[in-house]
Amino acid sequence: MSKLLDLMQRISEGAPTPLGFGAARADSRPGMALVGLVAAEPQKDVGEAAAGLDAAIVVGVDGVDALKSLGESLAGVPWGAYVAALSEEAAQAGRDGGADLVAFTLEGTTAAAIAGEDDLARILSVAPDLDDRELRAVAALPVDIFTLDMNAVAGPWTLQDLVTVGAISRRVDKYILVEVSRIPDKKDLEALRDMGVSGLIVNLDAVSPEEVAGLKAALLAMPRPRARRKERLRATLPGSGFAPARPPAREDDEEEEEDYD
Repeated sequence: MSKLLDLMQRISEGAPTPLGFGAARADSRPGMALVGLVAAEPQKDVGEAAAGLDAAIVVGVDGVDALKSLGESLAGVPWGAYVAALSEEAAQAGRDGGADLVAFTLEGTTAAAIAGEDDLARILSVAPDLDDRELRAVAALPVDIFTLDMNAVAGPWTLQDLVTVGAISRRVDKYILVEVSRIPDKKDLEALRDMGVSGLIVNLDAVSPEEVAGLKAALLAMPRPRARRKERLRATLPGSGFAPARPPAREDDEEEEEDYD
Protein backbone atom coordinates (compact mmCIF):
# COMPACT_ATOMS: atom_id res chain seq x y z
CA MET A 1 0.00 0.00 0.00
CA SER A 2 1.06 3.59 -0.56
CA LYS A 3 2.74 5.02 2.55
CA LEU A 4 0.56 8.13 2.34
CA LEU A 5 -2.62 6.04 2.09
CA ASP A 6 -1.47 3.87 4.97
CA LEU A 7 -0.97 6.95 7.17
CA MET A 8 -4.32 8.46 6.21
CA GLN A 9 -6.07 5.16 6.90
CA ARG A 10 -4.50 4.96 10.36
CA ILE A 11 -5.49 8.57 11.06
CA SER A 12 -9.04 7.85 9.94
CA GLU A 13 -9.45 4.63 11.93
CA GLY A 14 -8.03 5.98 15.18
CA ALA A 15 -6.16 4.03 17.79
CA PRO A 16 -7.33 1.91 20.74
CA THR A 17 -7.00 3.47 24.17
CA PRO A 18 -4.05 2.00 26.16
CA LEU A 19 -5.15 -0.37 28.93
CA GLY A 20 -4.08 -0.22 32.55
CA PHE A 21 -3.42 2.52 35.05
CA GLY A 22 -0.73 4.89 33.97
CA ALA A 23 -0.58 3.40 30.46
CA ALA A 24 1.19 5.81 28.16
CA ARG A 25 -0.32 6.86 24.86
CA ALA A 26 1.86 5.18 22.27
CA ASP A 27 0.05 6.72 19.32
CA SER A 28 2.28 9.29 17.61
CA ARG A 29 0.16 9.83 14.51
CA PRO A 30 -0.75 13.39 13.56
CA GLY A 31 -4.33 14.61 13.60
CA MET A 32 -3.98 15.16 9.83
CA ALA A 33 -1.30 14.43 7.26
CA LEU A 34 1.09 17.18 6.17
CA VAL A 35 1.85 17.23 2.44
CA GLY A 36 4.16 19.79 0.86
CA LEU A 37 4.17 21.24 -2.65
CA VAL A 38 7.81 21.30 -3.75
CA ALA A 39 8.93 23.10 -6.90
CA ALA A 40 11.41 21.16 -9.03
CA GLU A 41 13.89 23.94 -9.87
CA PRO A 42 17.52 23.81 -11.03
CA GLN A 43 20.02 23.84 -8.17
CA LYS A 44 17.26 23.16 -5.64
CA ASP A 45 17.53 20.27 -3.22
CA VAL A 46 13.96 18.99 -3.21
CA GLY A 47 14.87 16.35 -0.65
CA GLU A 48 16.00 18.96 1.86
CA ALA A 49 12.88 21.05 1.24
CA ALA A 50 10.62 18.05 1.86
CA ALA A 51 12.35 16.79 5.01
CA GLY A 52 9.94 16.09 7.85
CA LEU A 53 6.83 15.99 5.66
CA ASP A 54 4.43 13.07 5.54
CA ALA A 55 4.57 13.30 1.74
CA ALA A 56 5.72 15.63 -1.03
CA ILE A 57 4.05 16.56 -4.31
CA VAL A 58 6.63 17.86 -6.77
CA VAL A 59 5.46 20.45 -9.30
CA GLY A 60 7.24 21.61 -12.43
CA VAL A 61 8.72 18.24 -13.32
CA ASP A 62 9.77 18.38 -16.97
CA GLY A 63 9.90 15.09 -18.80
CA VAL A 64 10.01 11.39 -18.05
CA ASP A 65 13.73 11.35 -17.22
CA ALA A 66 13.23 13.98 -14.52
CA LEU A 67 10.46 11.88 -12.98
CA LYS A 68 12.71 8.85 -12.78
CA SER A 69 15.49 10.82 -11.06
CA LEU A 70 13.31 12.30 -8.33
CA GLY A 71 13.41 9.12 -6.27
CA GLU A 72 17.10 9.61 -5.51
CA SER A 73 16.55 13.14 -4.18
CA LEU A 74 13.50 12.24 -2.08
CA ALA A 75 14.64 9.01 -0.49
CA GLY A 76 12.77 8.49 2.78
CA VAL A 77 9.87 10.83 1.96
CA PRO A 78 6.78 9.48 0.18
CA TRP A 79 6.61 11.53 -3.00
CA GLY A 80 4.99 11.93 -6.37
CA ALA A 81 4.71 14.43 -9.17
CA TYR A 82 1.83 16.69 -10.07
CA VAL A 83 1.18 16.26 -13.78
CA ALA A 84 -1.92 18.15 -14.90
CA ALA A 85 -2.45 16.05 -18.03
CA LEU A 86 -1.18 12.68 -16.85
CA SER A 87 -0.22 10.17 -19.53
CA GLU A 88 0.38 6.45 -19.15
CA GLU A 89 4.07 7.02 -19.90
CA ALA A 90 4.42 9.65 -17.16
CA ALA A 91 2.59 7.45 -14.65
CA GLN A 92 4.92 4.55 -15.43
CA ALA A 93 7.97 6.82 -15.07
CA GLY A 94 6.84 7.69 -11.58
CA ARG A 95 6.44 4.03 -10.69
CA ASP A 96 9.91 3.27 -12.05
CA GLY A 97 11.35 6.12 -9.99
CA GLY A 98 9.84 4.80 -6.77
CA ALA A 99 6.95 7.25 -6.46
CA ASP A 100 4.38 6.73 -3.71
CA LEU A 101 1.67 8.86 -5.34
CA VAL A 102 0.66 10.67 -8.49
CA ALA A 103 -1.42 13.86 -8.67
CA PHE A 104 -3.40 15.06 -11.69
CA THR A 105 -6.51 16.83 -12.99
CA LEU A 106 -9.46 15.57 -15.00
CA GLU A 107 -8.60 17.53 -18.13
CA GLY A 108 -6.10 15.72 -20.34
CA THR A 109 -5.46 12.75 -18.03
CA THR A 110 -5.93 9.48 -19.88
CA ALA A 111 -7.93 6.59 -18.45
CA ALA A 112 -4.97 4.25 -19.03
CA ALA A 113 -2.75 6.44 -16.82
CA ILE A 114 -4.70 5.54 -13.67
CA ALA A 115 -5.80 2.03 -14.63
CA GLY A 116 -4.45 -1.14 -13.12
CA GLU A 117 -3.39 -2.14 -9.63
CA ASP A 118 -0.24 -0.91 -7.92
CA ASP A 119 0.85 0.86 -4.73
CA LEU A 120 0.49 4.39 -6.08
CA ALA A 121 -1.95 6.72 -4.34
CA ARG A 122 -3.99 8.44 -7.04
CA ILE A 123 -4.73 12.07 -6.16
CA LEU A 124 -7.28 14.03 -8.19
CA SER A 125 -7.70 17.80 -8.01
CA VAL A 126 -11.42 18.59 -7.65
CA ALA A 127 -13.20 21.93 -7.87
CA PRO A 128 -15.00 22.72 -4.58
CA ASP A 129 -18.11 23.91 -6.45
CA LEU A 130 -18.96 20.67 -8.27
CA ASP A 131 -22.69 20.06 -8.51
CA ASP A 132 -24.27 16.80 -7.35
CA ARG A 133 -24.32 15.18 -10.80
CA GLU A 134 -20.65 15.91 -11.47
CA LEU A 135 -19.59 14.87 -7.98
CA ARG A 136 -21.32 11.49 -8.26
CA ALA A 137 -19.55 10.84 -11.56
CA VAL A 138 -16.13 11.94 -10.29
CA ALA A 139 -16.54 9.89 -7.10
CA ALA A 140 -16.88 6.75 -9.23
CA LEU A 141 -13.40 7.18 -10.75
CA PRO A 142 -10.60 4.84 -9.55
CA VAL A 143 -8.83 7.46 -7.43
CA ASP A 144 -8.00 7.46 -3.72
CA ILE A 145 -7.76 11.11 -2.71
CA PHE A 146 -9.44 14.37 -3.68
CA THR A 147 -7.65 17.69 -3.26
CA LEU A 148 -9.60 20.91 -2.79
CA ASP A 149 -8.05 24.28 -3.57
CA MET A 150 -8.89 26.52 -0.59
CA ASN A 151 -6.04 29.00 -1.12
CA ALA A 152 -8.57 31.81 -1.19
CA VAL A 153 -9.02 31.49 2.59
CA ALA A 154 -6.64 34.21 3.71
CA GLY A 155 -7.82 34.61 7.32
CA PRO A 156 -9.64 32.63 9.97
CA TRP A 157 -11.88 29.91 8.53
CA THR A 158 -15.54 30.85 8.38
CA LEU A 159 -18.55 28.57 8.63
CA GLN A 160 -19.06 29.03 4.88
CA ASP A 161 -15.49 27.83 4.26
CA LEU A 162 -16.16 24.73 6.35
CA VAL A 163 -19.43 24.08 4.51
CA THR A 164 -17.59 24.34 1.16
CA VAL A 165 -15.22 21.60 2.30
CA GLY A 166 -17.92 19.51 3.96
CA ALA A 167 -20.10 19.60 0.85
CA ILE A 168 -17.45 17.38 -0.78
CA SER A 169 -16.02 15.42 2.15
CA ARG A 170 -19.40 14.31 3.50
CA ARG A 171 -20.64 12.93 0.18
CA VAL A 172 -17.69 10.87 -1.10
CA ASP A 173 -15.70 7.90 0.13
CA LYS A 174 -12.34 9.46 -0.75
CA TYR A 175 -9.71 10.95 1.53
CA ILE A 176 -9.69 14.74 1.36
CA LEU A 177 -6.59 16.94 1.20
CA VAL A 178 -7.11 20.70 1.44
CA GLU A 179 -4.59 23.04 -0.18
CA VAL A 180 -4.07 26.18 1.90
CA SER A 181 -2.08 29.40 1.46
CA ARG A 182 -2.24 30.33 5.15
CA ILE A 183 -1.48 27.89 7.93
CA PRO A 184 -4.67 27.37 9.98
CA ASP A 185 -4.55 27.96 13.71
CA LYS A 186 -5.25 25.27 16.32
CA LYS A 187 -9.03 25.65 16.39
CA ASP A 188 -9.29 25.80 12.60
CA LEU A 189 -7.22 22.61 12.33
CA GLU A 190 -9.64 20.82 14.62
CA ALA A 191 -12.65 22.17 12.72
CA LEU A 192 -11.20 20.97 9.41
CA ARG A 193 -10.45 17.55 10.86
CA ASP A 194 -14.00 17.31 12.18
CA MET A 195 -15.34 18.19 8.71
CA GLY A 196 -13.63 15.13 7.24
CA VAL A 197 -10.30 16.57 6.09
CA SER A 198 -7.49 14.00 6.25
CA GLY A 199 -4.56 16.29 5.46
CA LEU A 200 -3.25 19.67 4.42
CA ILE A 201 -1.24 20.64 1.34
CA VAL A 202 1.14 23.56 1.92
CA ASN A 203 3.22 25.34 -0.73
CA LEU A 204 6.72 25.27 0.72
CA ASP A 205 7.70 28.36 -1.29
CA ALA A 206 5.00 30.40 0.46
CA VAL A 207 5.80 29.51 4.08
CA SER A 208 8.97 29.44 6.14
CA PRO A 209 10.62 26.27 7.46
CA GLU A 210 9.77 27.48 10.96
CA GLU A 211 6.08 27.72 10.04
CA VAL A 212 6.16 24.21 8.57
CA ALA A 213 7.82 22.87 11.72
CA GLY A 214 5.21 24.62 13.86
CA LEU A 215 2.38 23.15 11.80
CA LYS A 216 3.90 19.69 12.06
CA ALA A 217 4.07 20.03 15.83
CA ALA A 218 0.49 21.31 15.99
CA LEU A 219 -0.77 18.35 13.95
CA LEU A 220 1.06 15.89 16.20
CA ALA A 221 -0.36 17.56 19.30
CA MET A 222 -3.98 17.63 18.09
CA PRO A 223 -6.34 16.10 20.64
CA ARG A 224 -8.50 13.20 19.63
CA PRO A 225 -12.01 14.10 18.46
CA ARG A 226 -14.25 14.43 21.49
CA ALA A 227 -17.56 12.60 21.56
CA ARG A 228 -20.36 15.12 21.77
CA ARG A 229 -23.53 14.55 23.73
CA LYS A 230 -26.40 13.40 21.57
CA GLU A 231 -28.51 16.48 22.26
CA ARG A 232 -25.70 18.78 21.07
CA LEU A 233 -24.96 17.10 17.77
CA ARG A 234 -27.37 19.18 15.72
CA ALA A 235 -26.19 22.42 17.28
CA THR A 236 -22.51 21.91 16.45
CA LEU A 237 -21.36 22.33 12.87
CA PRO A 238 -17.95 20.57 12.94
CA GLY A 239 -18.95 16.99 13.51
CA SER A 240 -22.66 17.43 12.93
CA GLY A 241 -22.27 15.44 9.74
CA PHE A 242 -24.83 17.60 7.98
CA ALA A 243 -27.67 15.75 9.66
CA PRO A 244 -30.62 15.74 7.27
CA ALA A 245 -33.58 17.87 8.19
CA ARG A 246 -36.84 16.17 9.13
CA PRO A 247 -39.04 15.68 6.07
CA PRO A 248 -42.04 18.01 5.92
CA ALA A 249 -45.42 16.58 6.85
CA ARG A 250 -47.36 15.34 3.85
CA GLU A 251 -50.56 17.17 2.99
CA ASP A 252 -52.53 13.93 2.71
CA ASP A 253 -51.57 13.02 6.31
CA GLU A 254 -52.90 16.35 7.52
CA GLU A 255 -56.14 15.84 5.60
CA GLU A 256 -56.62 12.38 7.12
CA GLU A 257 -56.17 13.79 10.63
CA GLU A 258 -58.87 16.41 9.89
CA ASP A 259 -61.27 13.70 8.68
CA TYR A 260 -60.99 11.89 12.01
CA ASP A 261 -61.62 15.06 14.08
